[in-house]
Amino acid sequence: MKSYQQFLLILSLCGLTFFAHLGEFAPDLMEARNYISAREMLNDGHWITPTMNGEPRLEKPPFPTWITALSAKFGGGLDDPFSMRFPAAASATLLVFFFFGFCRELSKEKYLPLLGAAIMATSLMIIQQARTNSWDIHAHAYMLGSLWLLLRGWRKGGWRNFTGAGILMGLSILSKGPVPLYVLWLPFILAYGFGYKNGLVKRYWKQTLLVFVLGLIVGFGWRVYIYLELPEVMEYVINKETTSWGDRHVHPFYFYLHFPVFIGIWSVFVIASFFYKYAKERVNRFGNYRFALLWILISVLLLSVIPTKKERYLLPVMIPMALMATYMVYAVIKAIQEKNDTKWDRIVLRIFSIIIGLAGAALPIVAWVLKDQYASSTLFIISVIITGILGLRGWYLIKSNSASKLVVNAMAIVAVVSGLLTPQLSDIHYQYPNFRDIAEIQKISKLQGIPTVSNSQELNMKMVWAVGGKVGYINFSEPNWESSLPAVLICGAAPAEWMPIEVLERLKFEDYGVYDYFRKNSEYKAHVYYVSKLSD
Repeated sequence: MKSYQQFLLILSLCGLTFFAHLGEFAPDLMEARNYISAREMLNDGHWITPTMNGEPRLEKPPFPTWITALSAKFGGGLDDPFSMRFPAAASATLLVFFFFGFCRELSKEKYLPLLGAAIMATSLMIIQQARTNSWDIHAHAYMLGSLWLLLRGWRKGGWRNFTGAGILMGLSILSKGPVPLYVLWLPFILAYGFGYKNGLVKRYWKQTLLVFVLGLIVGFGWRVYIYLELPEVMEYVINKETTSWGDRHVHPFYFYLHFPVFIGIWSVFVIASFFYKYAKERVNRFGNYRFALLWILISVLLLSVIPTKKERYLLPVMIPMALMATYMVYAVIKAIQEKNDTKWDRIVLRIFSIIIGLAGAALPIVAWVLKDQYASSTLFIISVIITGILGLRGWYLIKSNSASKLVVNAMAIVAVVSGLLTPQLSDIHYQYPNFRDIAEIQKISKLQGIPTVSNSQELNMKMVWAVGGKVGYINFSEPNWESSLPAVLICGAAPAEWMPIEVLERLKFEDYGVYDYFRKNSEYKAHVYYVSKLSD
């Protein structure tokens, strides 16, 4: 297979797993924050000092928000979910191609990089993050690109490689601060140094230092500028972020022990790789077992010592896990092709085929049981039938001992489910038939162009994103509250339940109803009123 054919194959796979039906799911809280800042960049020009609902938003570096704003500007606009998520899917695609190049530097096997890219594109957490426009996928995609060019520079020289590595490192830092340095760059350097012991790290220490310094200049230039311009605000942000890493989302040390499951269908091969006697010989034939294993373990260890833990923080661990899975899958395929496979090779492959076969074959049954929870279509029915056939085909392939076809079969199931069945998955996920989207108030002519206010200072950013503009705070106990009227008032309960009677008597209310801003939960309600003074 020629290079351009491999390129098109990878791109097509990414198109199905990352881009198809990209806008089906509602924005989560992280996305809403990103989207609000992007909207205010476009509407208010806050490109250098991002804001969120009119307040400085300096906790996160701005690069993901910049490209989100540009995607909206040159794409379908702020109201187009595909355009708003396009940067995340594009960064995930870059990550897959960077991984392809990375594998080419580590192995001389012609098709191992293609297999690696396909495994990365069909990994569970990669697909999830590609379809969620938060900061993580951008940061770790660019850092992997930096590692690829750094490795290329170590092996082939060339200042272009090192310069490119520094720039990509800078973009990674500009996406999520120093986090990728700690959870991706540092584990790679340590694992490579102890794993290969070929002296490349020491031999090219000057070039590596250049990459690091250039990355810091590009990555921290924005923070230095903001600190010089807004020192008090930046100090507050730094203290706030430092505190949050120690007292929010705190979990025990062993929280990440289930990390292999996040790579999805390839977890069988990752788990098998931890059986030293079985995996070492197989991986070392095509790569470096000690390097891949150390990279995984060091990454998980460094994440585990931090008190704050979230499952999505495991995203950088997907990279060494994908590398290990690639080696293992390739080794099993080769062993079977060369007819020197062992009992353990066949056991691993059989477990893999059982999981994939059951998942694929069970989908038509699940679709029938849940038929009242989603909108069906001809494409959906065809996709379910195809998935069922692929699942049953997996049973046949394991009996015929065709490992390569079984792996392709598994990838096809993932591609069909993520690429063609997303609308139905969305319907099943959101089981709230009476949902009344607060975004509908943007279409009410009388409310257009009128300031929006709330009696709460702690607003949910999903609601702020949905209403289409900034939501100010109004305190009816302060003497100057009348200057904020007329306004669209959003509150958690009817004004008669919380507003002072002397204020109520001076106002005129037009009730526009009760709306939702949580797609799954009916508990979160917003009462919407047009409020003006009686004298108006």
